[in-house]
Amino acid sequence: QQILKNDEQTKKRNQETANELEIVREKAQESAHDSNPHSFSAQAFNQFLLPDHQQLRQFLKENYFRQSFFHSKSETIHQQKAWSAQALTKILQDNLVSIRDLQENPLKYFSVIESFQISDCSVVMKFSVHFNLFGVCILNLGTERHHYMYPLIDNGNIIGCFAMTELGHGSNVRCLETTSIFDKSTKQFIINSPTETSQKFWIGNSSYSANTAVVFANLIIDDINYGIHAFVVTIRDEKGNLINGIKIVDCGKKQGLNGVDNGMIQFNQIRIPQQNLLNRFADVTNDGEYITSIPNPIKRFSLHIGELSIARLVAATGANFIAMTAIAIAIYYCSQRKQFGPLSGSEQIILSYLNLQRRIFPKLAQLYATIIYMKSAKEFYVDRTKRATKDLHEIATIAKVVCTYTAQEITQTARECCGGQGYLFSNLICSLRNDIEAFVTVDGDNQVLLQQIAGICLDKLAKKFKSQGKFKFMISNIATQGTKLLSDYNPIQIFLSNDSQPFTIEFILQLLKIKKNQISLTLGQQLQKFKKQRLNSFDAWNKSGNQVVELGKIASNYAVYKQFVQSINQARGFDFYDCLNQLCLLYGLHLIENDCWFIVNNYISNVKHSIIVNQIDDLCNQIFPLAQTLVDTFKIPNYNLENTIAYGFNHFSKL
Repeated sequence: QQILKNDEQTKKRNQETANELEIVREKAQESAHDSNPHSFSAQAFNQFLLPDHQQLRQFLKENYFRQSFFHSKSETIHQQKAWSAQALTKILQDNLVSIRDLQENPLKYFSVIESFQISDCSVVMKFSVHFNLFGVCILNLGTERHHYMYPLIDNGNIIGCFAMTELGHGSNVRCLETTSIFDKSTKQFIINSPTETSQKFWIGNSSYSANTAVVFANLIIDDINYGIHAFVVTIRDEKGNLINGIKIVDCGKKQGLNGVDNGMIQFNQIRIPQQNLLNRFADVTNDGEYITSIPNPIKRFSLHIGELSIARLVAATGANFIAMTAIAIAIYYCSQRKQFGPLSGSEQIILSYLNLQRRIFPKLAQLYATIIYMKSAKEFYVDRTKRATKDLHEIATIAKVVCTYTAQEITQTARECCGGQGYLFSNLICSLRNDIEAFVTVDGDNQVLLQQIAGICLDKLAKKFKSQGKFKFMISNIATQGTKLLSDYNPIQIFLSNDSQPFTIEFILQLLKIKKNQISLTLGQQLQKFKKQRLNSFDAWNKSGNQVVELGKIASNYAVYKQFVQSINQARGFDFYDCLNQLCLLYGLHLIENDCWFIVNNYISNVKHSIIVNQIDDLCNQIFPLAQTLVDTFKIPNYNLENTIAYGFNHFSKL
């Protein structure tokens, strides 16, 4: 109780400081408007990027972010877990969202997640595990017999965890070892961890908070294995004690997110009722008969996993908000920190140096690209249909890969741009840098997801050629038919005829499209070659690993940039329209400049590359006076910045 006690004096000081910082921010914005005729309204830009539930977002900032228990200020792991657990309990008891919102009002759910992500990553991770992993399984994999759990999940009487990953298996879910054997005599399932490697591992909420788990296990009846299914398992009683036969230990101290209680779970012959099978796609009768409307086990498994796409979207949008906070702190600091200057003049703010601008402004543009892509992804999720399940999987996977990698890059860049101050824990950036590391592998290792994206690209290309057998047709026909496909839309020859012509947004989009298709064709040729060498499909794919990942990357970049370009038309008439164009062009040029593929494959000459360099320099110069307003647009609460270098060095007087 002492650990969790709110510090009233801290609250009062935080409120006073927040008011002071708000005045500073408003004056800075007024000054920027006066000095720059191309300035824009940060509020309007924010509403464009995050148009949904603006009042709810503001309510959360005013009523939650200034409460000290939303921050893990204690040093021990146990204390951090206690802080996060109380925050989760507070959110659930206040009924801010319901599990039904995931279906009926998902934008509301995203708004709450995004708002809290700014404040405390550990709390958000626990919240996400409870709702969009555990809760989504109950919602999307269960049936009417599981509806009684909805209000219990909403109010926190049930705190959930998601027991999929095992000590020996992560991404390869089909090979999980945990078993669920149906006992016909008692009409119960027996959950068991038969080997050391079958113990569930990295299970969020399990070592401290959760009383219920969704466990993924092999459903076995009369020694016949029907594959991976999901089961509801009580792991703690009403007093918080572990159920007999269940052993849980904490995974230990991590690089970040130490407010999340990740645990290892071992099941020893745990009996659960027959009704605890989440039976939307398959069920077991009282007589022990396995029934399903989807006889194909691969398709049935894919449907189970496909219902979890929202988890990747939440990881993606969470990464965006981590990146927003980190880059905002860096730009605010670099707009004040002075260093060097002309011998006869005063010191200059370090953000005025082109070298620093080139490091941070392209990343700022990249962040805007991922925010816009997530805006579109959330809208697609709201309008999803059964027919669009595959499209949703692709969009969510791309979002997760691009957003989390972008946040990883931005937190590192922000830390370096702030020099030694970026390394100081109290300035928050290094803490965010540690937290974002988990996002790169959570809900799917990004390198594995890139291969999934590549597979989707090859499948689409095969269908474009009117495939008769998908993969088989592709590898036998893609090489011969692909060259014409490229030549139909390749504008390179026209563009290269004028060495002085600058790059445009539309042309960059075409370049990315060409690379995506050409790598698809090259990969198809390589797979065809391996087929002739009598390699099986697994070995052929494995030997093509570099090209597979490269295809996944370019397909992701193309999808994100394409959405960025489309968003510009939606911004016509707004005062930030010109700035959005500048960011889009800068991000595109950044993609091309750092990719030697275009030079190696003779799509860009040395002269053209020098044009890219000059254009980026010019764009950085144009964005410089807008930089603070661009991060003001993120509306990071002052409470989160008051003890950092974002607004100067005053907080060091409190040391």
